[in-house]
Amino acid sequence: MAKSSKQKLISSHPAEPSDILWMSEILGKPWKIIWLNFLAGISRGLGFTLGITLLAGVALAIIYKLLSHAIDVPLVGKYLAEFISEVQKHISQLGKVRP
Repeated sequence: MAKSSKQKLISSHPAEPSDILWMSEILGKPWKIIWLNFLAGISRGLGFTLGITLLAGVALAIIYKLLSHAIDVPLVGKYLAEFISEVQKHISQLGKVRP
């Protein structure tokens, strides 16, 4: 009994026959490919956003801890105190309207 070309392809391919049938079904429906790629893009974007948010939060927490200890160091604390007072002075002047 002669095998058809589809059966020869399925029997000679290392993938499972169900994988090949699934691939042929997907390739025959371009809107399904577009939908799957859209969902994959949404998932990647969401994962990227959550990852960057967590990474930025950890980085800001580390920077906060380092700066809070740096204020106790006399030399660095003096410069930070001057910087903070200058910033507060400029912020208070922003509310004033010049004629």
